[in-house]
Amino acid sequence: MSMQNQEERNFDTVLEGLLDFMRNIPQPQLKMINLPRYKLMLKTAAQLTEMLKKATPNGTIDVDVDPVFNLGSVTVELDDLSVTNPLAFANIICKADNFEIYPLTNGKIRFDITFHSVLKTIK
Repeated sequence: MSMQNQEERNFDTVLEGLLDFMRNIPQPQLKMINLPRYKLMLKTAAQLTEMLKKATPNGTIDVDVDPVFNLGSVTVELDDLSVTNPLAFANIICKADNFEIYPLTNGKIRFDITFHSVLKTIK
């Protein structure tokens, strides 16, 4: 095999490797807010804020959207949790896809409410 043929073969191998690498790069995806789900999440956060303001003044509520998993979450952190109207509380959180409550090492209580499909992936 001549030197020129060997160089062409090496070039072809390198080129194929580069093309394979480029094919495997994740394609950028456009995300769009699913407005009904997003509004439901915000409404839930507002209702929780109103309910908890009356029962527990020292607390925080955070609303977040995770673009990797297309979900939104409402996170509440409180010193203690006592629900005086369980039906109203259940009515607020029943619209969520998931609800978790657990103690933290700092002595506070956290509960997370998640809403799936807050974002839509457009390919």
